[in-house]
Amino acid sequence: MRKTRAVIAAWLIGGCGWSVPGAPANAEAASNMMGRIPSVAELVSALRPMQQVKTRGLRPASQPAVAPHRPAVDLEVRFEFDSYRLTPMAQAVLDNLATALTSDLAPYQFVLEGHTDAVGSDRYNLELSQRRAEAVQDYLRELYDIQPARLSAIGKGESELLLPEQPRAAPNRRVRVVNRG
Repeated sequence: MRKTRAVIAAWLIGGCGWSVPGAPANAEAASNMMGRIPSVAELVSALRPMQQVKTRGLRPASQPAVAPHRPAVDLEVRFEFDSYRLTPMAQAVLDNLATALTSDLAPYQFVLEGHTDAVGSDRYNLELSQRRAEAVQDYLRELYDIQPARLSAIGKGESELLLPEQPRAAPNRRVRVVNRG
């Protein structure tokens, strides 16, 4: 497990274009991630739930119940300025995501979270992030025939900045894909 985390962290710092929970979220790492399209295999690896050990519901009294880990990935999905229209680069990212969702990740449902930077009002950013999440959802459903029940879209606006110390930074403008099981 430690080796896997170390490999993922090293890979992220090297510039993968997406991040996972626990990855270093600093300006250097984020700027290195810009502009790279994650492969289908990378997306499958990041979004597939880890196998859990079956215990038949038993655990030692000293071991607290832990909420299940929800695999997630932050994708750089580019939009035209002040718009929810997908750019060609965004479409390339989503094409790989769609391939992952329709192959190894076919049994799962996902939440598409739209995020913005802190430029603009809270209300405007919330609406824009919702429209962007819906644009991603529509693209995946229409071009790849992904069933509506498998994808839901939610706008988060600027409420969960990837780089809170740099509220206007481009890495804050992203779509987070969360496997909800």
